[in-house]
Amino acid sequence: MSNLDYGVIGNCQVIALVNSKNASIDWACFPRFDSPSVFARLLDDNKGGHFAIYPENPDYKSHQYYLTNTNILVTEYTCPGEGSFCVVDFVPRFRQYERYFKPCAIYRKIISLSGAPRVIIDCEPKLNYAKDETISRLGSNHISYGDDLRLSTNAPLTYIMDKKAFKIEKDTYFALTWGSPLEAPIKDTFESFFDRTREYWIDWVKKTRVPSVYQEEVIRASLALKLCCFSDTGAIIAAPTTSIPESSGSVRNWDYRYCWFRDAYFTMKSLEDLGHYTEKEKFVSYLSNIIFSERTKEYMQPLYGISGETQLTEITLDYLEGFKGHQPIRIGNDAYTHQQYDLYGEMVMCLAPIFFDKRLISYDLEKLFIDFKDLVEKSINFFLKPDAGIWEFRSTDGIHTFTQIFCWAAAHKGASVAEEMKHYDLAKEWSKKADEMQEIILRDAWNEKLGIFTQRFGGDNADASNLLMASIGIIDAKDPKFVSMVHKYGKMLRKDDYIYRYVNEDDFGFPEVSFTICTFWYIDALIDIGEVDEAKRLYENLLERRNHVGLLSEDIDPRTGELWGNYPQTYSQVGVINTAMKLEKALGKDRYSA
Repeated sequence: MSNLDYGVIGNCQVIALVNSKNASIDWACFPRFDSPSVFARLLDDNKGGHFAIYPENPDYKSHQYYLTNTNILVTEYTCPGEGSFCVVDFVPRFRQYERYFKPCAIYRKIISLSGAPRVIIDCEPKLNYAKDETISRLGSNHISYGDDLRLSTNAPLTYIMDKKAFKIEKDTYFALTWGSPLEAPIKDTFESFFDRTREYWIDWVKKTRVPSVYQEEVIRASLALKLCCFSDTGAIIAAPTTSIPESSGSVRNWDYRYCWFRDAYFTMKSLEDLGHYTEKEKFVSYLSNIIFSERTKEYMQPLYGISGETQLTEITLDYLEGFKGHQPIRIGNDAYTHQQYDLYGEMVMCLAPIFFDKRLISYDLEKLFIDFKDLVEKSINFFLKPDAGIWEFRSTDGIHTFTQIFCWAAAHKGASVAEEMKHYDLAKEWSKKADEMQEIILRDAWNEKLGIFTQRFGGDNADASNLLMASIGIIDAKDPKFVSMVHKYGKMLRKDDYIYRYVNEDDFGFPEVSFTICTFWYIDALIDIGEVDEAKRLYENLLERRNHVGLLSEDIDPRTGELWGNYPQTYSQVGVINTAMKLEKALGKDRYSA
């Protein structure tokens, strides 16, 4: 087992992490992704709160997996000499009354598979990040926790309250609801919701355009990405957790339950490549609302709350021990105060395809172009201005190459859109500006002595984000400078089979672990320069690092292979998808061939 042995369930409204060892819900926030937790054992074994279902026999073995092509999780137990049973977990999501039914509720079912094993139900919510005392009250067929949380079940309530083992003699059902309680037969409700939720996920996967290679891996990554899309507003979060450190002993513990435009752009683009345009339309709606509300500000934030909140003040919860004892625990993220100018380019790249795609007919393109034009012009104005960069350096600003590349991308792509919209003078102006920006970037970011494009203009540090230069289009993949950089980065940033985002000292010292999306970017660059065999080997090595249900967190420790950082990380799932698609083309595999 790794150090992140969790399956993930959700319905695009709430997400929960379920431990593979004891089917314990160790992390869940109600009633939405960024709400205070109701279960936080992930961040404190003793005080955090949990909802576990496990055998009385301590010698049991467990096995956790997803039902094929769904986000429905199963934890199986085998108890020597007693028998076996399983726990089925899901969060309902399906089409109903021309809308999606996505209640703030977790449904669980215990199924006896053989013999007569005895089971312990240990439900101990701790509301508001375990800050407040949670009072439990016994009802006729339920237990209430505080004012909003209720557990309805056909199991003996006394055994649950006392955490006393009992024999599983029939299917046992649980509905943990927030707000509106379950006022219906629990068995019939579970079975109906289960069938319709399973059908929803299977149908969603059927509509997914997967490559001919690594299909199972791509499907699982895409299902995880979907869970991180907040369907009510269209926001896409970076990850559903907070304060899982980037490495052991690190204080790089961040809250990722917010929408970074940069991360969301890459996620949205992957979902679009997979054929899921609804998620893009929802995100564009979210983006448009923020652009409108922020239009009078000098610059936009790099991240916002999932309903567009601007104040994401960072605080620490010192009373919790932290993930495996690692503090601090941060709620909120002060990166919202940063100036990160690449975000305008990413928003331009997100919006640009809408002007060319004739299938998307719900947009008023002339009105959309007003916002689009503003984003392009801001990108041009912020070119060569110091910012915090993609990696959000907290104490020093600089002219970061990655930022300048996306400023260029905005002008370059903007010119194409202006041409399409018949704004010919504007197209000519932006195209000329893009050419000037490209010349400056390729000149001033290049370090002739080292043979690399550097993290900052005039610097000497490597930065893995520059591996995207060819895919973004600012340089040809066969250009000797790009080829040189890829090879040199393989020596400067690579440890074993993993790539660090950079190796220079930052606000918190020197990075100690690899950043998983950067390894994918390196693999993609190897494919671009024609070194496909090595790329394939490194990709399959990364797939081996996924946890037992096929998911990745943010970071990997090259020394131990352990997963670190918030989980599941959208960036990392995007890497699984994008690289599989590039390998499909590089290997000459037809998408629909046997």
